[in-house]
Amino acid sequence: MNERPIIFSAPMVRALLAGTKTQTRRIVKPQPLPHGTGWRTRWRNAEIFWEDAEAAQAVDRNPYGSAGDSLWVKETWRPVPGAKDDPMQVRYRADGEAPADEGAWRSSLFMPRWASRITLAIVEVRVERLNRISEADALAEGMSVSPATQAYRAQWEAMHGPNSWAQNPWVWVVEFEPPVRAVGAAA
Repeated sequence: MNERPIIFSAPMVRALLAGTKTQTRRIVKPQPLPHGTGWRTRWRNAEIFWEDAEAAQAVDRNPYGSAGDSLWVKETWRPVPGAKDDPMQVRYRADGEAPADEGAWRSSLFMPRWASRITLAIVEVRVERLNRISEADALAEGMSVSPATQAYRAQWEAMHGPNSWAQNPWVWVVEFEPPVRAVGAAA
């Protein structure tokens, strides 16, 4: 079993904690190019080719892991002044504003493992076109309004820019069990 970090924004952390987010979509980099009857790209110095309906080779080389692996969530955070490497003494931006005299928020990019409060157990990883998302999948992405696919589209374009939905990129779809909080993490 492998464990890797993954970054989530504050609204998505709140959806994880509420148990309404059990999927995430991340852009495949680099995007595969059309090739004959399928697609090809290079990952980790190996050329990968797959048909639209058969992406097993690509999934074997995804950067997130496979069923049974874990993802630890990186989010915007800051330690409580005077506390050192103590998960009980961490504030998380997703929980709301903390007293201003506690210092600046730290980027999720630099969150150490000890400060993470959420671990996700991967159930499945697949690759698909972004626009193939179903209503059920959009709900699993943490959308709470109907139609969920339209809400997800708006969120996607807010994160990735105008017309990013229309580009219909290949995405990794990572499905996970509802989150497990680290021992001692704040509720």
